[in-house]
Amino acid sequence: MRGHVAGAGAVSPKWARRAVAGCVTLLVGVLLGGASAGPALAGLPEVRVYEQVSPEFKAGYPVFEVGLYKALALDGESVEYVSVGAFSGSGEDFALNRYVARRTSQGWVSSGLFPSPTGGECYTGLELMSPDLSRFEFLGSPSPTARGCQFSPTLTAWVREPDGSLAKASPAMTTASGQENSGAIEGGSSDLSREVFEHQDTPPEHLFEEDETRVGNELFELEVGSPSIRLIGVDNGGAQLTRYCDVNLGGGDEAFDAISQPDAAQVLFSVAIGTRSSADGACEAGPEHPTELFARLGGTHTIEISRPLSEGACLEVPCTRAKKPASALFQGASEDGSKVFFTSEQPLVAGDEDHSDNLYMATIGCPGGSGTCAAAQREVTSLALLSRDPHPGQGAEVEPHVAVISPDGSHAYFVARGVLSEGANAEGEAPERGAENLYVYDGASGKVAFVAGLCSGPERSGAVSDGRCPASLDGNDQTLWSKANFHEVQTTPDGAFLVFSTYAQLISAGPEADTDAAKDVYRYDAATGRLQRVSIGEAGADGNGNDSAFNASIGETHFSGVLQQQYELESRAISADGSRVVFLTSAPLSTRAVNGQPDVYVWSEGRVGLISSGTSIEPDTGQTIDQSGRDILFMTSAGLVPGDTDGLRDLYDARIGGGFPLAPASREPCAGDACQGPLSTPAPTLVPGSASQPAGGNLPAPPPPAVATTKAKAAKPRKVPKKHGGKAHSKSRQGKRARKSAHGAAGGRGGR
Repeated sequence: MRGHVAGAGAVSPKWARRAVAGCVTLLVGVLLGGASAGPALAGLPEVRVYEQVSPEFKAGYPVFEVGLYKALALDGESVEYVSVGAFSGSGEDFALNRYVARRTSQGWVSSGLFPSPTGGECYTGLELMSPDLSRFEFLGSPSPTARGCQFSPTLTAWVREPDGSLAKASPAMTTASGQENSGAIEGGSSDLSREVFEHQDTPPEHLFEEDETRVGNELFELEVGSPSIRLIGVDNGGAQLTRYCDVNLGGGDEAFDAISQPDAAQVLFSVAIGTRSSADGACEAGPEHPTELFARLGGTHTIEISRPLSEGACLEVPCTRAKKPASALFQGASEDGSKVFFTSEQPLVAGDEDHSDNLYMATIGCPGGSGTCAAAQREVTSLALLSRDPHPGQGAEVEPHVAVISPDGSHAYFVARGVLSEGANAEGEAPERGAENLYVYDGASGKVAFVAGLCSGPERSGAVSDGRCPASLDGNDQTLWSKANFHEVQTTPDGAFLVFSTYAQLISAGPEADTDAAKDVYRYDAATGRLQRVSIGEAGADGNGNDSAFNASIGETHFSGVLQQQYELESRAISADGSRVVFLTSAPLSTRAVNGQPDVYVWSEGRVGLISSGTSIEPDTGQTIDQSGRDILFMTSAGLVPGDTDGLRDLYDARIGGGFPLAPASREPCAGDACQGPLSTPAPTLVPGSASQPAGGNLPAPPPPAVATTKAKAAKPRKVPKKHGGKAHSKSRQGKRARKSAHGAAGGRGGR
C-alpha cells in the first residue's frame, strides 16, 4: 500500500532486516554501558555537527512541540521551545512552560520565559515574539492564581526585554461588564512596540465607552507607553463600521502579512457591513451584506481595498454604491503592505467580464506615485487582475485559498481550473481546463506561468482524469489550496523558489523521476520553470525515493498575523537562497535510516543527506532551517551527544561548522613521586573521539571531508503526564490554535 502517513503500512522483509540491524545497534550500545541512539557525528552532510540545544536537566520531562510551540530566530542563534518541566529559572510551573535557548561560545544556554508572579500579577501565556527572539510579550492579570488569571476581566500586555526584565506594554484593559476578558494579541510590529489586539464581544464585554459592539469580535490597536486603546474597524469619522459582525484581521482564516512590517502602521481587515436582523442582534453577512476588505492606516485613516477604481475617488468608508458588490476574500500581502492580494467574483477592472473567482492585486502607495508619505496619506494607486483567462467567455475559477504569496509581494502561487497561460511547462505538461492547475504570477514580467497539475484523487485532477495522479492514491493535494489554516507550501523571501508537497508524479524521466504513489517534496525555480524532486534517496537509496510506502512532507505553515508564523520561525523549510530544503519522511532514503520512523533530511543542490540519526525508536519531528541554511533544528529522543543519556526528547541543532571547545579537565593535586611526571613521552591511548567531550557539547568541527564519530547514549524514555503542577495551561491565542492542530508525523502532519 502506498500513500500512507509516515510510520504506517506493512513492514516488508527488507524493512524487517533493517529493523533487526537497528535493534542490534541498540543492544550493542546497552552492552557498552548505555542505550545507543546512533552515531553522533558520523556521516552528517555538509560537515554538520550535532549541538544539544535543550539542557541535560529538564526536571525529568522532555521538550516537545504542540502546534506552534517552537521558533527558530532568523539568524539561527536563538530558539524558543516548550516543556512540561519547570527548569532553567522558569518562574511558573504550568502545564506547558516556555523557554528560550541562546547559543554562546561554550554551548546553548536556556532560560525560562515565564516570569515569577510579582505583586499579585500572573501571566496567561506567551502571545508574541520578535523575529530575533530578543523580546517576548505576555498577557498578565491581577490574580495570584492561574485559574484567576485565565478568567480575569482585566488584561495587561507585558514585554520581556533582552535582559529578562519586564516592562508594561499597555494600559490595563478591563471589560466594562466585569466579565472574563477573552482577548488575545493577534500580531504587531517586529519590535513589539505596536500591537493588534482581538477582543470577543459575545456577550458584550466592552473595553471602553467608544466600543458599541453588540455581537462579534473587534480589533484594537495598542502602542507601548500610550494610555489609549483604539478601534480598528472604524470609518474616517471614528464610527464603527459594524456593531453586529466580526471584524477580522486579514480574512479571518488568512492573515499573512495583514500587519505591515516593521512598524505595523497598516492593518488589513475584513468585515461584513451588516445590520441587525433579529432581536438577538445576528450579523447579516451574505449577498446583501458582503464581506469587504479595508486598510487602517496610521491609526487615523481607513481606505477600502476591494472596490473598482473606476468608481473614482471615495472619501466615505465604505463607499456608497448603486449596486451591491460581491464579497472579497483576503489572501495575503507583501511584508511592507504595498501589495495586497484578494479574490472576488466581482469584475473590478475594465474589460473584465469573468464572474468566477479571480485573483486581484491592489497596490497601496502615496498619492501621485510620490516616493514617501505618512501612512495615513496612502491610498490604492492601482488594481490588477492577475488571473485573466485569455480565452473569450472562459472563467479563471481560482480556488478559494491562494497557495502562497512571497513576502516581498513579487510572486503569487495559486490554483485555478481555468487555462491562464499558453504552452507547456519544463516537463512538457500543459494546463487543462477543469483541472487543478498550479500557477505563478511574476510581478516583474506581469505574466502568469503554469507550474504543474495537482491531484484531487486517484487518477483525477479537478474535473478531469490525470494519469500523473496515482491510481492507488490515498489522499489529495487540497491542503495546498483549500485548507484555510495550514499549508505545506513555502517560498523564498523573493518568491524565486517554491517548495511544496504533492502526490502528483510531476517528473516522469531522468534521475529525479517520480514513480511511486506516496507524497513527495518538490522545488520549483520560477526563473527557469524547472521542477526538481527533493525527496530522493541519498546516493540512490530506497530506489532513489521510489521504493517505499511513506509520504515525504515539509513543515506546515499557518498564515496568520503572528510574527512567529509570519516569518516562518516555527516551520521554515527552505533557505533564503533556495539552495537547501529540509523535509521529513519514514522512507529509508539513507542506508543509515534503519528505524522505520520519521527522520529528518536535507536536500542541498540536488543531493540528499540524513540529518537525524536514523535509529531513534520514536519519530524525529519539528524540522526547521534558518534563513542561511547553516542551522537545522529538530526534536529527537535519541541521545546524539555523550552528555544526553536521559532518553528524553530534546531539541538539537545540526549546524555547519558547529561544535564547542572542550572544557579544561580538572587537575588533582599531586604528591610525592607523582609530581615528577613521566620520564619519557608515552604512546597515546586510542579512545573514541568523544570520550573526553564535555556533557551536552560536541567536539570541534573537523576539517572536511573527515567527520569525527561518537557513541551516543539514551536511557529508557519516560512518559509525559497529562497534568503537571496542578495548574491549567494558559488560554492564549496560540494555545487555542495549537489545540486545533496536532503536529504529527510526515504525511499526516498538523512553511509561506
